[in-house]
This record gives sequence, C-alpha cells and structure tokens, in this order.
Amino acid sequence: MEIFCLIWFVVLFTEIGLNHRLSNSSSIAQQFYLRLIQWIKDAKAVKCGATKFYIGQNVHKRIRVFAVNKVLLTSATQISLVKTEWHRNGRDDKLLYFINHRQNKVYDIRWSDFRQNTDDHNASVFWRKFWFKYYAKLWFKYKRNDALKMKYRIGFFVSTLMTYILCPIYFASRLANIFFPSFVVSYLYFKHDVIFWYGYIDPFQVTTFCIYVLFLILSICVLFCSGILHEQYYGWHILPISQELRTPKDYDVTDLKFMEIVQYYEGIVYVPIITDLVSAKFSIDIGAVIMNYFHHILINNLHEPSYDSETDTISRHGYEFDGDVDEKEETNSLLANVRIINS
Repeated sequence: MEIFCLIWFVVLFTEIGLNHRLSNSSSIAQQFYLRLIQWIKDAKAVKCGATKFYIGQNVHKRIRVFAVNKVLLTSATQISLVKTEWHRNGRDDKLLYFINHRQNKVYDIRWSDFRQNTDDHNASVFWRKFWFKYYAKLWFKYKRNDALKMKYRIGFFVSTLMTYILCPIYFASRLANIFFPSFVVSYLYFKHDVIFWYGYIDPFQVTTFCIYVLFLILSICVLFCSGILHEQYYGWHILPISQELRTPKDYDVTDLKFMEIVQYYEGIVYVPIITDLVSAKFSIDIGAVIMNYFHHILINNLHEPSYDSETDTISRHGYEFDGDVDEKEETNSLLANVRIINS
C-alpha cells in the first residue's frame, strides 16, 4: 500500500492521459498511436556537416509531434463526402491555425505551444483537466445545482470539505511520506548525534527502514527509467483535446497515414538545409522564390487523396497523387540529396 501511494500521481497521469483516450479504441488504433509515440521517442539529434546545420534531440521530437498534429488535424477537419474515422478525433481549429502559421518556424516551437493553443484548455492542460474533469468534478456538480434543495446543500458541503480540506491534507501527507526517511536520518544525526545504521538503533528497525528506502528508490527508478512518463507525455501532445483517438479499422489505411506523416515531416525538417543548398547554388533571391514554391508543394500534398484512403478504391489501388508528377519527383530528389548529405 505504501508503494502504491508513492506512485499514485503516475497512475493518475496514465489514466487521464493516453490510456483513457485509447481505452475505447480498436487494436489497430492503439497500435497506430503507440507506433507514432515510438517514432517520436526515437528522434535523435541531426547534424549536417555540409551546412553546419544542427537539430537537438528535444527539438527534433517537437518537430515530429508538429508533423503528427498537422496531418491528423487536417484529416479531421477536411471537408469530405464520406465521413471517416479520422473525423471522430474531433476538430481543433485553434491548434491547426497555429500550426499553419508556424510551418516555417518549427524550430522555435515549445511543448507548451501544443497545450496552450487549443480550443479547450480544460482538456489540453494537465492541471486544468485534472481539476475540472476529475478532482473537483463532484464539487462543480453540486455547485451548479439548485442550492435550495437540502440534498444539494449536503452534497455541496461534503464536496467542498473533500475538495479544499481533506484531499489537500492527504496529498500533503503523501508528499511528506516520500521525504520521511531523510527526515528521520537527519533528525537523529543533527539532534542526537546518532548515525542511524550504526550502534544505537535496533537492528530490526534498521532493516525495515532500509527495505522501505530500497523499495522507494526502486519505484522511482522504474517510473523514470521505464519510459512510462515519456510515453504519456508525448501522447498528451498528440491531438491534445481529443477525448478518444480513432483510426479506420484497416492496417493498410493506417500505414498510408503514417507514411503521409513521415513525408510531411521530412519536408519541414530539412527546409533549413534545403534553403542553404538552394541559396548557395542559385543566390539568395532566387532561392527564396524556389523555397516559396517548395512550401506550396508541401501544402498541396496534404490535400491529396490520402485523406480519402479509408475508401476501398485507395485500399485496393494504392496511394495515388493528383498533383504534378514532375513537381513531386523534383521534391523527392531534392530530399534524397539532403538525406545523402545528412548521412
């Protein structure tokens, strides 16, 4: 019980985070979003020797989250005659607007930008979601009801007592419980000049105390070293206001969507490198015109039939483009050259 009390915050973070949003999703959806999170976690620092360009690991992960949200939000908000499972993820116009206007400045984006620039802060910000949807939910329920009825008065009084007095005391006791071992050792040493594990203390007390501290250290190490917190943290920034994460029930369709995310990500992550290479070859002015053309190609790619890939036609015949083939071949060759330089 003591060990469980030490990890209640992580259990809470897990339940109101990724686990809760995937609880009613299909196995295909769970695999798809866990694959995205693993892809984000695998992001490493990138360095291009030819242009001396460098992307830090944390920045690289934020760019991948940026690409995931861009593609999935565009899928959810796209006007289509056939409503697909992507639409069930819900719209987030404010976040999509922010992403569209920061497409050329992805390296300056912070993690908090994905949480703050949303249509519903009560769903995207952890503490607000914890307060409004879990911790104070009962208090808000009785507060909004007719206070003249006796049952609501009693409920409001009890929920107020729990919300503002009893629960804070409990949380403070859990926090004090974590620091209790260090307090005992420090008190005996500074107040009574006694080293806890030598001499004056009963061996049984020393043994139980050491076992408790050992379990405490192991619990903390497991929580921070197993990747649970990182997985929940990255998952929190994917479609942050969506209550449930959905996908079509087709592995081929989700694979196409993952490919689309990766292609869009490759287009934006290499933009500074491409800009330097183009400017060096054609001059800065002409390079600016070419890069403007390049950005339009990236935007147009997001309006192609990949968003209708839930239909049987795309599933049977593969991923086709409506745009100019020459434009895509030119872009792909440019990206291929950058990958060669990066390697």
